[in-house]
Amino acid sequence: MSLLSEELQAPHELLSASTAVTASSSSCSWQRPALPEASQTPPDVMLHVGGCVFALHEDVLRLRWPWLHLQLQRLRGAPVDNLPLTTNSSQFKLQLLSSDIPHTETCPLQTITLTKPLLYTKCLSRDHRRPRVEDEDSSSDEGRELLNIIDTKKRARKRKRTEMMLQNENEAENGCLVSRRARQLFEEKEDVVMAEKVESVLHVELVGAAAIAVVPVIEYVYTFKVRLLHESSVMKTLRLAQWVGMGDRIIYSCLRIAVRQATLDTWMELLVASASLGREDMRRKLCDRLVDFLYELQPVQYQDAMDKLQTVWIQVIEDKDMLVRVVVALINNVRLVGFWRNLLDALVKWLKRWFKAPQLPSLRQMHEHFVTDWEPYVELSRVECFTNTSRSNSAALHVTLFEFGEFVLQACINASGSTPLLWRIIRRTSPNFFSEDPEVVESGALDGDPEFWIRGQLIVKYQPIDRGGGIVTEQTRIEYQHCRHQYCMWKALVSPQSLPAWVRATTLKDEGWVNYEDPAHNYYRRTVCTVSGKLFLWGDPICSLYNQLLQTTLFYSAPNNVGPEVADILTVSEMQRLPIDTLVLVLRSDRLRIPEGERTLLRCLNKMVFGLDVYHLRADDQLSRPYNGRLENVTRLYRCARWCFVPLDDIMQTLRWAPRTLKLYEIIVESLRDPNRTCKRRRPFGWRKCRDAYMTNETNLSEFEIEAGDLNLAPSGAAALTERSPTARR
Repeated sequence: MSLLSEELQAPHELLSASTAVTASSSSCSWQRPALPEASQTPPDVMLHVGGCVFALHEDVLRLRWPWLHLQLQRLRGAPVDNLPLTTNSSQFKLQLLSSDIPHTETCPLQTITLTKPLLYTKCLSRDHRRPRVEDEDSSSDEGRELLNIIDTKKRARKRKRTEMMLQNENEAENGCLVSRRARQLFEEKEDVVMAEKVESVLHVELVGAAAIAVVPVIEYVYTFKVRLLHESSVMKTLRLAQWVGMGDRIIYSCLRIAVRQATLDTWMELLVASASLGREDMRRKLCDRLVDFLYELQPVQYQDAMDKLQTVWIQVIEDKDMLVRVVVALINNVRLVGFWRNLLDALVKWLKRWFKAPQLPSLRQMHEHFVTDWEPYVELSRVECFTNTSRSNSAALHVTLFEFGEFVLQACINASGSTPLLWRIIRRTSPNFFSEDPEVVESGALDGDPEFWIRGQLIVKYQPIDRGGGIVTEQTRIEYQHCRHQYCMWKALVSPQSLPAWVRATTLKDEGWVNYEDPAHNYYRRTVCTVSGKLFLWGDPICSLYNQLLQTTLFYSAPNNVGPEVADILTVSEMQRLPIDTLVLVLRSDRLRIPEGERTLLRCLNKMVFGLDVYHLRADDQLSRPYNGRLENVTRLYRCARWCFVPLDDIMQTLRWAPRTLKLYEIIVESLRDPNRTCKRRRPFGWRKCRDAYMTNETNLSEFEIEAGDLNLAPSGAAALTERSPTARR
């Protein structure tokens, strides 16, 4: 990927094996492009940069560099007593020429060896004249200095006028005086016009820029050719080109080189510059290289990345696909909670700009903005898969696990295959619906579909071949991004390798599976697997990323050096800021990280519902208390807790505070019976400190009923309620 094939070589004193720029193999066939006609006329503007002087023409600037032309018009209209008139930025400043310009003894352009000649740009400074005349094909002697030419012509005309005056005195008596006088008047008039032209040239100074960075910009304006002088000046040229409003071509040429030299100090600047390009293919190529840089980071660099990557700048990215790729790479490769928190704040600002709302909508509203055909969260209670074939004549079985919109989550069960269970996403109307072959689609076949993402965790019970008919349980995560590379492609639902011997196997009777075979009547009905679990089906990747960042950082909002009570207050404050739909979706996830597990979650919910001082009440005040919020919202929050991981004493304390209208007893019983609410969440950060969070179940249904009955916290008819509750088999 050689970018400098059309550009200039490095300065001789800086040239090395790693930075040398070689000439293109096609340089011998290079053809000189035509310069604009206005470039052949005397200049209107002299641009002074770092001691160098460059000639410019307003006719060219008007068409090819309108930003600079507008600035020059403003400078020409400035009153003399208000000079210098400046145009400011954070780094550069354009102003009328001042008398204290810093000069350099050597022109920066004289240290550059040209691979291809500069067609127009040359330094006209008298202090930077070359000591010798070089080959006429080089860009340095393609034309002599313009100011030197004007001075030479003026001296020649003055000398010629003196000689002609002497001749006129000696030849006054011959008859040629009239014609000589006419020529003399014509030459004097020409001198006056040229003098007026020179005096009308506007001298401006560009402060803060380097000549080596200005040359590529001027050369591009006059020739539409990108000539970057050296890799070390790419960032300077890039910043200048952005400030003066250059087009995508020269900025992209700078970025192609700069992203190869990216560091943590320049990465975010390069990302913002890449996102500002108008062409999608340019943005995609640059984004690929910037993302590759993140994947090369080592854990020792994470803190440095957190300090130097100012995530607030991602809110200016307009390309949503580019934003998604960048945020995913940052989450996966800078694994610090503080950095993820900064990233979440930046994403929230981006979402407000995207939805054009002062307050961020809820996660459900975001999902419905992209998709209205299905809910963002689904629980699969127990999907039982049957087959109508004998065990000796088993065949591949296609089962629909879940339907959403036009799509189906499909499983393929083949006990004799290398992978006994597979899954894929396929359209309900696909011709390959009952085929094991994947459906190959063209690049534009999915353009009208929503860009949905699926994230879920399933519990699969099946019969491996090597277990003699025994049933094993395996937890698996599924992830899907709707694109042509993943659509209709089979993925493993369970591990293809044999499970270790310590994995316990159960019997058909224990699980209540059907196993009926009647060869005489050719009737078979066998349960081959059951699937349960939870799925997030987000209508757009941005919803999934926002949910993921909330899962990771919600309970880690407080600094590390604060006490538990202050940490709870800050966490409750964050929970109260979120819309109730967003909070419920976050608390339902198996990927939620909570320090010390469900005990912390219940404590924060109690403080949010009953008040921050609820744990400081006296013993005689341990009675039912009024709750904050709507009844429906409070019950939805308590249903999110995994009560089997909460100590029994904490549950009893919460029951004392909860009025009967909340029906908290029924919520706890339902949770203890539901296998989807007995799954362990993701391990908390600092697992050694919080290793007891999800090690074992703290409470089971029998213990809860006995303890609640002894403390008179069970409602009347609780035993009948328990008997009527459906039994969920594990």
